[in-house]
Amino acid sequence: MTMAKFKRETLQKQYNLPDLSDVVICFADRRIYAHKIILSMASDYFKAAFTDRFQEAYSKELKLYGDDQDALEWMFRWIYDVDLISSSDTPWESFELYSDLWAVSSKYQLPGLMDHVVEVVE
Repeated sequence: MTMAKFKRETLQKQYNLPDLSDVVICFADRRIYAHKIILSMASDYFKAAFTDRFQEAYSKELKLYGDDQDALEWMFRWIYDVDLISSSDTPWESFELYSDLWAVSSKYQLPGLMDHVVEVVE
């Protein structure tokens, strides 16, 4: 096994795993167990949220509002390097999901995910 594969698999295993997580992301009716350090490394938005200046730095929960819940879940899957596979029945549903994914990746400052969405849609 290569070092890159080992690192990827190790990161993937941490996705939504309560063990050792230090924050629960809550949105709509979903909860994702996450790690502040991993989210902060991926996103300046989360880095700012988890610093001393904001109450989220001291909280075990982060509540997100107003975003498409499937797009948010895909965003967190991408952060943890979990494959993004669309189960949409029609190309329009896939396009709509990717459009929502682009919106959340912009809002939560994930330029790499924005680039990924553009590559898929083009």
